[in-house]
Amino acid sequence: MLKIPFLSKLNSLKPLWVALSPKRRRQLLALQLLSLVAAFGEVANLGALMPFLKLLANPQEGLKGLGPLGDSLRSLPPQNLLLALGLGFVLVVIVTSLLRVLTIKVQLKLSALIGSDLGEQVFESVLYRPYEWHLKHNSSTTLGYITKDTDQVFSSVQALLSVVVNFAIVFLLAGSLILLAPGLMLTISIFFTGFYLLTYQLTRGQLRTDGQKLTINYQKSLQVAQEGLGGIRDVLLDKTQNFFLFNYKLYNQKYRLASASINIKAQVPRYIIEGVAVILIIGISLYLAMSGQGIEKQLPLLGTLALGAYRLLQPLQQCFNGISSLQANQASLNKISPYLGLKTHPNQKVISLAEADPLTKHCKSSLIQFQKTCFRYDLDAPDVLHDITLSITQGERVALVGTTGSGKSTCSDLILGLLVPTQGSISICGHDLHTTKELVNTWKAKVAHVPQQIYLTDASFAENIAFGVPINNIDYERVRSSASRARISEVIESSPEGYSTLVGERGIRLSGGQRQRIGIARALYKQATLLVLDEATSALDSQTESEVMQAIESLDRNLTIIIIAHRLSTVRNCDRIVVMDRGEISAIGTYNELEESHLGFQRLSSQAPYHNNP
Repeated sequence: MLKIPFLSKLNSLKPLWVALSPKRRRQLLALQLLSLVAAFGEVANLGALMPFLKLLANPQEGLKGLGPLGDSLRSLPPQNLLLALGLGFVLVVIVTSLLRVLTIKVQLKLSALIGSDLGEQVFESVLYRPYEWHLKHNSSTTLGYITKDTDQVFSSVQALLSVVVNFAIVFLLAGSLILLAPGLMLTISIFFTGFYLLTYQLTRGQLRTDGQKLTINYQKSLQVAQEGLGGIRDVLLDKTQNFFLFNYKLYNQKYRLASASINIKAQVPRYIIEGVAVILIIGISLYLAMSGQGIEKQLPLLGTLALGAYRLLQPLQQCFNGISSLQANQASLNKISPYLGLKTHPNQKVISLAEADPLTKHCKSSLIQFQKTCFRYDLDAPDVLHDITLSITQGERVALVGTTGSGKSTCSDLILGLLVPTQGSISICGHDLHTTKELVNTWKAKVAHVPQQIYLTDASFAENIAFGVPINNIDYERVRSSASRARISEVIESSPEGYSTLVGERGIRLSGGQRQRIGIARALYKQATLLVLDEATSALDSQTESEVMQAIESLDRNLTIIIIAHRLSTVRNCDRIVVMDRGEISAIGTYNELEESHLGFQRLSSQAPYHNNP
């Protein structure tokens, strides 16, 4: 049994409706009313054509068809009468065309606004997802949600509005044609509708499959492009361009062919039905001419039906295209549905340093307290950290050292509030950090992080140091001070445009050490209470590292610093060094204490990646 496609799709479109704001819903209602007015205009167009054609064929008979109005027009000269009716018909056509233009303009503008809203919701939802979520999702997949999948859903919105607008026109126009010639037009309407329903029924499964192929292969082609460009140095050295080109061509071609297949299934029925319509009109004309019924008497009706059928075909085809597009884009809608209409950060606001200050200003207990803290990345995975108990006081310099995989970076992510302990707790000044979201957000405003790989945007030095701050709100005095303390000011000020000089995409024009110092300057610009350096100096030479560490050590003791380092010389002057081993703390002490008493620390000192004679 055939189902009405549009009605059967309504349930799957609920996420779109939920995602719409009240304002957009009101605009949709206004568009529907406007489409009804445009549909009545199309009917009026046909209604004005019929008497005009009758008057052209037989003036006396044509006037009879106008009723009382025809009696009042009999006194006019035939030429003036024809001119008046012709101008009246032209006026109706102009008004109808303007209504259609206005409807299409409103439809496209509204679909663009809704598409913009959806894209913003998806990007907002992704940005506010927990750090653990980002660790588990490939960046190319996430970009696919924001780009191609959102574009496909935008196409669905356009398709949906097209169906909404054109369905009213199809319904009223087809109804008026059936009234003019009930038997003939009812048969033709049933044929047209049946043809499109059958075509959709035969292609719906393939449309869904093509839609899935389109989104999957787009994401894969994007991933290949990201990997090739991200590792361009190795690609050029190893001459592996053909590997990336082959994979990109494979996925990109599949993506393009899937798109073409969708368009073919949506467009081909139009040309078939147009050909059938022309054949039907010719057949009816030949029948009337050969049956001796007087084709000249039927010409007005025939002309009206021909124009009506022609005006009916376009909105009918657009309805079919819209329903086909909805079916093909269902895969993308399913992907981004979890990110629509949901506020992932209810009542959340940006916390200023002034607002965050009371959390740590009068801290009477330890600044940070690990209490039997455990953590695992997945429920069925083993613990990465086991029963960590550690106190860090305000102003202290603490180092975390250990082999790769010992849990150092996981500890820093827990301290920064990016991860939530699986068991145990982390307290800030005696307050359980994860009691409320507000407390976590307040704490994040008080911490700064310098990772091993610094992400730089293709913007100026000043914009990269004041990362995420609108350009009009940048404090350039603080930027210069931060750059000076990070030992990067000389490089910046010697560049052509100083702090306004562009650094290039991902800082490609800078050396590794310069990028790291930009990252340190960025952290210092934030004026945070806690600074976490996660292998931040590993790319620096010994001399530069020594200068940066001297600058860091000279900072106010109100600033607490946690250093994760591979070179033990980096942490020699720390107040305490915490040795991590297989997710546990194996020793805590000063550099000299651990060098004398802890065998694990001695082994670290002897390993090449950590060893650096002062």
